[in-house]
Amino acid sequence: MLVIISDLHLTDGTSGTTIDPDAFKIFRERLTDLAWAASDRRINNENIYKPVEKIHLLLLGDILDVIRSTKWLDGDGEIRPWSKQGRGFVEKVRDITEAILQHNDAALEILRSLHKDGVQVPKAQGGRSDHVETQKAEVHTYYMVGNHDWFFHLRDKGDKAFNQIRDSIIQALGLDNKSDEPFPHDLSESKMIRDICKEHQVFARHGDCFDDTNYESSNRDQSSLGDAVVVELLDRFPKDVNDQLGPEAAKGLREIDNVRPLELIPTWVDGLLRKRSDVKEARDVRKIWNKVVTDFLEIEFVKQHRSPLKLALRLSKGMSFRGLSETIPWAKNLLTSLGNMFSSLSRRAGRMSLSDDFYTYAMQEEAFEDPKITYIVYGHTHHHEVVPLRAGKEPTGTDQVVYINSGTWRAVFDLARYRPKDEEFFGYHVMTYLAFFKGGERKGKAFETWSGSLEAPLAESGPPLGVTLLTRPKAA
Repeated sequence: MLVIISDLHLTDGTSGTTIDPDAFKIFRERLTDLAWAASDRRINNENIYKPVEKIHLLLLGDILDVIRSTKWLDGDGEIRPWSKQGRGFVEKVRDITEAILQHNDAALEILRSLHKDGVQVPKAQGGRSDHVETQKAEVHTYYMVGNHDWFFHLRDKGDKAFNQIRDSIIQALGLDNKSDEPFPHDLSESKMIRDICKEHQVFARHGDCFDDTNYESSNRDQSSLGDAVVVELLDRFPKDVNDQLGPEAAKGLREIDNVRPLELIPTWVDGLLRKRSDVKEARDVRKIWNKVVTDFLEIEFVKQHRSPLKLALRLSKGMSFRGLSETIPWAKNLLTSLGNMFSSLSRRAGRMSLSDDFYTYAMQEEAFEDPKITYIVYGHTHHHEVVPLRAGKEPTGTDQVVYINSGTWRAVFDLARYRPKDEEFFGYHVMTYLAFFKGGERKGKAFETWSGSLEAPLAESGPPLGVTLLTRPKAA
């Protein structure tokens, strides 16, 4: 049995809310349920019971989020993800990684326990009962990188510094990766993971390589414009508001990166500001945003990139957050329409389309034509979906192929649809996991996926983040 999760985005606590540790407890329970179900097999048209002995858990990138940390903004500001990868760079990555591991230790302890204790499955077929005799099914966990944890893909240059960082991650998560080898970004970089995936008819990658903003020059060993956006805009803006106007003014702004869809960020900010009676404070927040954007566009690393985002940011300085909240969705719809219009031409030319539908890229993979691959799995987009690409056997001998996105584990703040101009947001946690079976496991079924939501709890002092959330009242 192979289980895949991605995009947990566990941070060091200096940016927005991460997934509740209870999600890991739920996941451990679900993993046990999956193992019990997988032990019921369908072989030669007969139902038999054979306990699962091994479970393979693949972490498909953006698990530890090294980018979303205000520690990049500490000190003299010389060290950034795009800086020269010298001693200071390594120390910064180590400091942030250690802080992430410490901040999420309660959640990661559950992953470690899976490595140590595995999960228990019945020795013989029978109902779930305290009297059922069980045995251990081993859990083997593997880490592949994405665009927020690409640092763990870097090779050491003699000092073994990154090996030490990787070793700390291996110990904290209970991984089967080797510390003296870069965590893979592509299946071609790990025969072990590639073979396990292929045994389950799966081809998997994080998917950032299809995103120009977050992947450059076919090289996962360097930074991208997306890193600068997170560090110098999404992290810096709330930090500067906090430093200049105080923590009360910065409430909620740290959650910018958790707002979904991202084009609602101006609506989120406008909603925060409108709920405050201090007009001057709102004006000062707007000035800080303008300054942050100006400084961002002057960064030499940013100047080297061509991106429509830069034009949008320039325009944002001349508009109110309310104006942006009304304009950006309209502009996105226009771009999406154009992308859909030209996407087929782009695919024929071998270029990436403007479409948000990553399944179009799956059809360009070599794995799409591999008769031994049935499932192409990406992460990155945070949007869980199952898209059939090809159904039934074709004259060429190729069978069905299905694209599946592994979604995310993180906090989400979504706009309430009733009276959207009130700019009220609802906060909840989401988690998705995928499971693939072989050898008749799961009574011959080859895959299943689950995506769930968990309501964000109310803070003791009232609604969290300084914003009204539409949540059910506490029980009396």
